[in-house]
Amino acid sequence: MENDRFEAYRKKFYSYLEKKRLSRTSERFAVMREVYDYGGHFDVEMLYERLKQKKYHVSRTTLYHTLELLEECGLVCRFRPDSGGALYELAFGNAPHDHILLPESGECIEFSDSRMEEIVRSLEAEYHVRIKGRTVIFYAEQN
Repeated sequence: MENDRFEAYRKKFYSYLEKKRLSRTSERFAVMREVYDYGGHFDVEMLYERLKQKKYHVSRTTLYHTLELLEECGLVCRFRPDSGGALYELAFGNAPHDHILLPESGECIEFSDSRMEEIVRSLEAEYHVRIKGRTVIFYAEQN
């Protein structure tokens, strides 16, 4: 089952690369695989270090560009915490959820709340649109 999910993820990325007339390089595959395997929230430096530990030599430029491609084709979601750096997460096959960021500790709490879905439906009706995705981030501090 997990292999089928990864295969669908890989096919979607490779199809996107083909559509954009970009090559399927081993570096792009390594980045794509690491993002998929990690699954949680990460930044470019964390991803760079993980790849380096596994003896994959991928430049930061390639990392940024590959993450941009993964985001464009809907496999990765990017958001920016207050610290200014981007955080990423796997978007493929994940249920809709939102985030609470605690900038002091760097913690990111994921949550799902049915009321958010009600808000989405209400916005779609009011503005006559179909919302295809969302990024909701609440910035908080510990009590």
